[in-house]
Amino acid sequence: MRRRTWVGGICEALKQGADIVLRGRVADASPTIGIAAYHYGWIRTSYEELAGAFVAGHFIECSTYVTGGNFSGFKSLPGKVTNLGFPIIEMASNGHFIVTKQEGRDGMVTVDTCKAQLLYEIQGPLYYNSDVVARLDGIEIRQHGKDRVLVTGIKGIKPPPTTKVGITAKGGYQAEGHYFLVGLDIEEKADMVETQVRHLLDESKFLCLKFRTNGRCPEDPRSQCRYRRPSNLRPGAQ
Repeated sequence: MRRRTWVGGICEALKQGADIVLRGRVADASPTIGIAAYHYGWIRTSYEELAGAFVAGHFIECSTYVTGGNFSGFKSLPGKVTNLGFPIIEMASNGHFIVTKQEGRDGMVTVDTCKAQLLYEIQGPLYYNSDVVARLDGIEIRQHGKDRVLVTGIKGIKPPPTTKVGITAKGGYQAEGHYFLVGLDIEEKADMVETQVRHLLDESKFLCLKFRTNGRCPEDPRSQCRYRRPSNLRPGAQ
């Protein structure tokens, strides 16, 4: 069993001359924060800038989700769902940034795909991280050209006094994942996500690879109170 927690390790490794930083489990946005802080020389109290990098990392932490991979408007995606472009962040020194994607790949980057990714795990105007707290009530998201979205207006507050500790232990060899599907056309969306996952995995390496959708939310509910349970697409592998 091992446990680990640290703050600032990625930036410090780059300062010491590392070309590649190998790390264990870190917060999803930490690589983006660390690289930006190193590149622009931000310090621990550069809260506005760190908050921008934190949210930028949040936009791209789920890979192709922000380019349409889990978008409720997936029927409007151009091209193939198995050929989506990976997202790219163009970070400015003041914490503003542009979200774009690989050229020559399918998918799209729009205000709507970015808003969907921003809000998927946000529970209020304050978004917490070990490095900084991002205040989101003034955020502005604007289309800045084809597959280019400009994000500004993020404010930064000093980080909370506590942080999570990652604890791991050697276990078995069964794996499962969970995709929480929301919005309309759940059956078709589940098929789309399953197609993406099967395309990425070599099924010959597994004894068993199954997909199962559990639960269902009402279509077009009149209020959030009725929209309590998303559909859970559960891939399991052995």
